Amino acid sequence: MEIKNILSNYWGRTSLKENQEPILNNLINGKSIIADYTSLSESLLSYLIYSIKNRLITLIFFQESNYFNKQFEFLKNKKIAFNVIDKYASTDDLEIIITTSKFSRPFMVFIDIDFIKTNNFNYLISQINFSLAVFYNSELISNDYKNSKAFIYKFLVNSKGKQFLFYTNLKKKSFSLDYINIDSDSSIIKSYKNNLLSHSVIEKEDINFSILKTIKKLKLPTILYAKNRKKCREISNYLNENGIKSKIIHQGVYKEDRKKHINEFHKNNFRVLVLTSQIKIDFEGKNLRIIIHSHIPESIDLYFSNVNKLSLNKNYSYSFIFYSKNDFELNTNKKQHNLTFLKDLYVKSNELINKDFDILKFSNSINQNIANVHNGLTVLNNLGLINYSTEKFTKSSIKLNLSNDEFYDFRIKNFSYDSFLKYLFDEFKLTRDFPVPIDENKIANHLELTLEKTTKILKDLHEKDLLEYKSSKNSFYIEHIKENNFDKNQIENYLNFQKNVNLNNFEKISEYLSDNYKCRTQMINEYFGHNNTDKCKICDNCLNI
Repeated sequence: MEIKNILSNYWGRTSLKENQEPILNNLINGKSIIADYTSLSESLLSYLIYSIKNRLITLIFFQESNYFNKQFEFLKNKKIAFNVIDKYASTDDLEIIITTSKFSRPFMVFIDIDFIKTNNFNYLISQINFSLAVFYNSELISNDYKNSKAFIYKFLVNSKGKQFLFYTNLKKKSFSLDYINIDSDSSIIKSYKNNLLSHSVIEKEDINFSILKTIKKLKLPTILYAKNRKKCREISNYLNENGIKSKIIHQGVYKEDRKKHINEFHKNNFRVLVLTSQIKIDFEGKNLRIIIHSHIPESIDLYFSNVNKLSLNKNYSYSFIFYSKNDFELNTNKKQHNLTFLKDLYVKSNELINKDFDILKFSNSINQNIANVHNGLTVLNNLGLINYSTEKFTKSSIKLNLSNDEFYDFRIKNFSYDSFLKYLFDEFKLTRDFPVPIDENKIANHLELTLEKTTKILKDLHEKDLLEYKSSKNSFYIEHIKENNFDKNQIENYLNFQKNVNLNNFEKISEYLSDNYKCRTQMINEYFGHNNTDKCKICDNCLNI
């Protein structure tokens, strides 16, 4: 099928937009490329056209599937086969994908980057004949995101003859893909310029009050990044108490609640959405106008990745970093984990393999505070020694405790539950053999009940021993990837590397914060290897604010 026909049939137009044509031409010429991350919908178009034209299996690696909600809807409406693999995908899930790949072309497979560390990923790649792999965004590689780098490297090296497309915000000097054949002509990167985005840095001791004043003055939809969950709650409560309605999203918030908050934010039902920096959400084409960091960002990379959401808005937008002198002291005094502690934690974590666990109880059992344990487990995760998750989501489930005859007898004797139980039995095919997943919202909507009432009935039936009901939850979870492979030299090298990375990141972000004269857009461009760019004329330094 010709490209014009594809554009017409799927998008109702006959021409490509800026940046799409060179990306597509490079792909057609069989090249792997690094390209600008502009807007998700438009960038998707380039490789999707290529996949449709050549009927390819394409892998797309992501951090947060929320980015792709609109794309999933588009693919569904256009009847283009796709599947999404999260980091907990089972072999049964993979078998469905493998089977689909044999009969459906094109086929788009979206893969959580953390899944690349699992044995199941290796099995999938051995069974699926993909042609193109796409990385959103390539900071997953260049910034050693969650130390997936080693696993990505292995995947790339073992995938000779395949094509790769790496999207990035800006080309950083340290961005290196030497092991992939990418020539300079295949790098489609522009310097950063946004004449509608104003960058400001504000040093204040009373940060919460200063943020409140700024939000009240500008009266615009705002995303506010907080350092951790505790700070999320603290700032959100402060804003709500002072007349600014806000909601919280962090890794402990259920996915259903995240979606609800995002939808409400888009509808302007409240003004401020408070996030931790780990949360990645697609706000493309929405009403977002302000991004605030209530602390010093870990790096310019992370800062830019967050504020780049504002580049998609065609209205004047604002980015603020609020910090105090105390923030610098906290960053420079960060403790480095020692080998003895990590080795002990690695051994003790064997007790937790493949189990949901209470991190507080576990921390107390080894006489450590939660922060140390969490950070230590994160380091072990980054080293590929374990797969540690703070967000293992388990769906609600029910299992029948009675025989079918006993079940019907119960319904007769407890008529008030009859319609509820009939729906459960018909919809979810209840059995005594194993638990079946359920959706309380679906039950509530069908039976025209509140969610609270639905949950109460399920709990009542559980107490009556008719059903075994387990509600959904997010939990801490550990899966061992490598057994008895605690390599002292490897750990030391990693710790030293991480220390140097952190010091360098802190040095660069400190320079950005401390310079009260140079254009902030120019500073960002220089960090990413673009020199001699124009002043933005709208940042705090350009305006002498």
